Amino acid sequence: MITILGIIIVFGILVFVHEGGHFIAAKLFGVKVDKFSFGFGPKLIGIKCRGTEYRISLIPFGGYVKMAGEQIDEFIKDDDHPSGKWIDKIVSEGDEFLSKKWWQRALIAFAGPFANFLLAIFVLCLSFLIGKTSFDFPPIIGKIEATSITSDLQVGDKITEIDGKKISGWNDILQIWTKNNNHQITIIRDGKEMKLEMQGNDYKLWINQVKPMAQAVVGQISPGMPAYQSGLQENDRILQINDKIIHNWYDMSEIIFKNPNKKLNFVVKRGNDTLNLTIVPQINIMENEQKGIIGITQKLPIKIIEKYSLFNSLKYGTLSTISLVYYNYYGLLKLFKNPGHISENLGGPILITSITGKQIKAGLDSFFSFIALLSIVLMVMNLLPIPILDGGHILFAIIEAIRGKMLDFNIQLKLQKVGLIILVSLMIFASYNDINRFIKRQISISLINNNVIEEKK
Repeated sequence: MITILGIIIVFGILVFVHEGGHFIAAKLFGVKVDKFSFGFGPKLIGIKCRGTEYRISLIPFGGYVKMAGEQIDEFIKDDDHPSGKWIDKIVSEGDEFLSKKWWQRALIAFAGPFANFLLAIFVLCLSFLIGKTSFDFPPIIGKIEATSITSDLQVGDKITEIDGKKISGWNDILQIWTKNNNHQITIIRDGKEMKLEMQGNDYKLWINQVKPMAQAVVGQISPGMPAYQSGLQENDRILQINDKIIHNWYDMSEIIFKNPNKKLNFVVKRGNDTLNLTIVPQINIMENEQKGIIGITQKLPIKIIEKYSLFNSLKYGTLSTISLVYYNYYGLLKLFKNPGHISENLGGPILITSITGKQIKAGLDSFFSFIALLSIVLMVMNLLPIPILDGGHILFAIIEAIRGKMLDFNIQLKLQKVGLIILVSLMIFASYNDINRFIKRQISISLINNNVIEEKK
């Protein structure tokens, strides 16, 4: 019930804000707005003010804006005119959407996605302001890549202080080391406290060469990904992959990276049970090299809640939003370059529902971050140059600017039908993917449970 309520709230906010962007821009450019509704379907209540009916409708999933002269079917073809031009069904008063200049129509179309961008900034700033929850590694060295540079350090060393400052997590080391490169560190090795002088090494040492102790224990699982489909669960400990014993997260990651699209046999410890799972890593399209990925994060034992000042909240909220936009467009570019991987990375309503439920349980700041992510996804998708989407309206406006006249309505109608077919096909395909992944996961979980029962007999 909480998940359903969360979905209603999320989509209600996202779509209503999006349509609100169109509404404000339309009003600024003198376009008559017939209706501005929160929700869809039959009207529950409404009031008319300055030619616009503001209403609340029955189905609370977002809302819509009805602008005068927005749809081509509000125009008719003048067969008596030599060119067969299209004219208004009613006498134009100059306040219809399609009667406005090309750049005004483009800005009205852009205003919806831009409102989603602003919403993402707002909710991310709010999440930093109320307190951002993060997780960290313990300050224990788990792997050393270059012993010649770090000869004084050993695997298993626990770092307790740097320059007299207490260290509680690995991120504390990075934050102190970014300020300068010369430090005195206090470590515990074999139960004894030691002090070491380290000079001339920048903070990248603690990222590329000295790495924290990371056990091969599963944290979060991305819905729809190979680990999800295999039945892997949070807190599962990876003991073995094929014939290789797994000592830590680095051992496991190396095997997964090197084996995209290859079947791997995982031996997993879950509670008191030892399970066998088969997982096929998919190619991570975000990497330039063809590396495998199964869609899991590490279980990090240290929980940190940090509140930020208003200024820093605005700063980090804005930067985080810009980062989301960048990675969404970067991911789209990768998909266009690798169309064969679209099916692996396309999700629909079932996937979104599953993620929404997880984010609600994770806490308020995680829920806000998820709203921001969906808001940016909605922005990016709506700006695609597909007719019937905002990006399609912008494309038609740009073509008009180049040609010096509006694109023929017959062509626009045909292109909009093509755009509708593309969107419906994508929705059907995404829903099929969701159902297929969900069924695979349920089958895997059922087989795992049956095997556990058989072993206990």
